Amino acid sequence: MGGWLVFQLAVDLLIFFVLVFLIVKGVAKDKPEAKDIGLMLDEIKKATEENRKLASKIEIDLKEAGNLIAVQEAVRRKKATASIKRPEQLDLSEKPVSAEAEPLPPISVLSDRKRNVKTLYRQGVSKDGISERLSIPLPEVDLIVAMIGDEDK
Repeated sequence: MGGWLVFQLAVDLLIFFVLVFLIVKGVAKDKPEAKDIGLMLDEIKKATEENRKLASKIEIDLKEAGNLIAVQEAVRRKKATASIKRPEQLDLSEKPVSAEAEPLPPISVLSDRKRNVKTLYRQGVSKDGISERLSIPLPEVDLIVAMIGDEDK
């Protein structure tokens, strides 16, 4: 039995060394050579230089875009201020708008409105409610209510 154990141990050692040899040979194959490392470094340098060029081009483009925005803003401001008339530019010889531009409703209509607003207001209807019921703008209702208050004084 002792011979068989020695034989088994020898075979196991042989297999172990063969495996170690194959692993070392495979790793050595994947190991880059010095010239491969030099090529990789050259590629990295080229890529770095291209990135620097692109970064400087982007920086120049951003500055140009900023300048264009500033010019556009200046033009917009100039247009806005050009449309505003200064006091010395106003033509004061123009006649004021006459009262005939929009004819006023007859006094009877105004009196009816005032009477209706007064009646509803004294009944406790809100100004919004009066405006809706009589189809009168709210500012006009406010004015009539203010006038009613002045009459009562």
